[in-house]
Amino acid sequence: MATIPEQYESQRVGVQGYRVLNLDLDGVCADYKGAIRDYLQRQGIDVPERALQTAHYNLTREDGWPFETLDDYIETHKAAEREHLYATMKPLPGVAQALQRLANEHVYIRIVTHRLFVSGQHQMVVSDTAQWLDSNRIPYMSLCFTGLKDSMQATIHIDDSPANIETLREAGQHVVVFDQPYNSTYAGPRIDSWSDTNVETLLTLFESCRSKGCAGGSCDSVRVTLVIGFRCGLCGRDYVSDRMICQLTARFLLSGLMILFWRPHDLKKSVPD
Repeated sequence: MATIPEQYESQRVGVQGYRVLNLDLDGVCADYKGAIRDYLQRQGIDVPERALQTAHYNLTREDGWPFETLDDYIETHKAAEREHLYATMKPLPGVAQALQRLANEHVYIRIVTHRLFVSGQHQMVVSDTAQWLDSNRIPYMSLCFTGLKDSMQATIHIDDSPANIETLREAGQHVVVFDQPYNSTYAGPRIDSWSDTNVETLLTLFESCRSKGCAGGSCDSVRVTLVIGFRCGLCGRDYVSDRMICQLTARFLLSGLMILFWRPHDLKKSVPD
């Protein structure tokens, strides 16, 4: 079993993990709204530039977007996926350089995204996401697809979604808010770009765990999913996908592949639709 370096002991996650960063993609590393706007413009549907500065996370609640209902939005999103939305969207300025610097400082970067939130095109979404990460030289060690981000421990999480920020903090996890208009009411720490100054802020937050002992919070009882993990035989990276089955008590050992242990009696709970 690998030994955690003494200087990172207080930043431990699980048995062998340390300095783990759980990193969201859309709105944090990639310009999702800009990509959806570009798709709509190609279809002849005008979306004013001001619509990109949304006060709500849900685009169906915003003026300037042509979505009357959630179904309207889902239909557009799936159509954009078929045109390789996730392989072609623009990265936020400076993200690759910033993450490479974090990786050089022994930060284990785990991409955690909820991009499989609509069914039918999962193979394309996973493939396009991996292609985008490689094409834009984004360093990472694991790529995970899940909506239950509070089930995955980390030293620090970076996210923009109000729901994720709330849930992760309720689970005792340490969240850095990536600044967007729709999350401006949430307390920091926060960063507003991938500038050198903000990289320094993140490194300082990792180091502050030495005195505060903030290595990821408790995982005694968390909501989890049925996890399928596999390792690419070519690049050696770990990939995780999931489908929700129930609530159960779990512990994750984050060493290579994700291993899930559960208590059998918890499986008697009802299975969500």
